[in-house]
Amino acid sequence: MDGYIYQIYFKGRNEKYVGSTLQSINTRIKQHKYLLNHNKHDNKIMQNIYNKYKGSFYYKILHYFENISNFELRRIEQYYIDTGKFKLNICKKVEMPQSLTKSILQYSLSGDFIKK
Repeated sequence: MDGYIYQIYFKGRNEKYVGSTLQSINTRIKQHKYLLNHNKHDNKIMQNIYNKYKGSFYYKILHYFENISNFELRRIEQYYIDTGKFKLNICKKVEMPQSLTKSILQYSLSGDFIKK
């Protein structure tokens, strides 16, 4: 799938948000704007800035990737968050989709299940 790493910022403000999506970038930005316009965005810091500076919402594509996995895309997003330059990211760890996480099962040498 194709993927994007994008940045949201507000003109005249230093705070930035970084995100990733496998959707079209226009669809993802419209989702952010819909939630912000209806005062329902989960990111309350971004919501408060938007409420004060509505006309200054901008986004920028930082990277476009062809044929990238969701896991790899989120790993790259985490790299950006770890730089510390994206102050609007309230979650400092990217949530990995459940389907991409692996359970580790332990078995004894005789094959008996020990724990998950």
